[in-house]
Amino acid sequence: MRVRFTLLPLLAALFAWASPASAGSISPDQNATGRAIVLRALSLLKVEDMDFGWLTVTSAGTAIVNPLTGAVTTTGGVLSVGGAPQAA
Repeated sequence: MRVRFTLLPLLAALFAWASPASAGSISPDQNATGRAIVLRALSLLKVEDMDFGWLTVTSAGTAIVNPLTGAVTTTGGVLSVGGAPQAA
């Protein structure tokens, strides 16, 4: 028991010494500035379905619907074979 009572004051002194010091206030050299842009929520509404028409695929390629005219342009092994394509 004598050892425990001898260590208790040493541990108390150690914790008192290791406690954080109170920090003083320090003024910055230059004030910080910031900017933010607040956007409103965006919602989408479907107007029309997009339709590529009828396509035949023999190898890699693309099919593009012109948003102004609705015409389909194909490249590579993608071929337009009819239907009624329309842009969305």
